Amino acid sequence: MWNAGTRVDASSAALRGFIDRARSMPMAEDPAVAANATFLAITCNDTPWPRGQAFADAFSARQGKLYPLLGWSENQNPCYYWNRPALSMTAPDGARVGTTLMVQSVHDPATNARLAYAAHAK
Repeated sequence: MWNAGTRVDASSAALRGFIDRARSMPMAEDPAVAANATFLAITCNDTPWPRGQAFADAFSARQGKLYPLLGWSENQNPCYYWNRPALSMTAPDGARVGTTLMVQSVHDPATNARLAYAAHAK
């Protein structure tokens, strides 16, 4: 079981570089700024995102027609422009994980139920 005192093996040069960059960044004094930065760092680095202004604008145009209150601003999502390092990481297979209870809200705006079912299936 992982806890805050557990050390991470930073054996890859890419991961070491990422950790060094994170350590050199100034800490936000405003908790709301820190929370937003943490959310974006996790969201934009968790998996590769489509890149670039052309993709973001086309996606925003499609979403705007479907969801006029927020869809038009989809091209402002920082993940489309995030400078994500190329990492090669082993996909977790759950082989050594014991019985686990997964709890998911059907109406969770950040992680929809379809993604939760997919995570459970894996």
